[in-house]
Amino acid sequence: MGWNRVDPQNGAIEAGWAYFANAYAPGADVRDAIAITRDGEDCFTSAAARGNVLGMQFHPERSSAYGARLLAAFVRSAEVAYAR
Repeated sequence: MGWNRVDPQNGAIEAGWAYFANAYAPGADVRDAIAITRDGEDCFTSAAARGNVLGMQFHPERSSAYGARLLAAFVRSAEVAYAR
């Protein structure tokens, strides 16, 4: 719980500090992981995407300017996808 760094794995999202408010932590070896987070010796998937589905382990709506940028980027990508 609390603030932790999100590290992108393939450039799909930017790096930044996000707010985590739960204890669930999928392993770092998730096939569709696009970001990981380290917590001491532990490493876990903090964001994953497949097709038009995006999931985040943290709360972007509580993650200040970083979360706002991620949500804005998600809305832009959805607009582009649905405009086709």
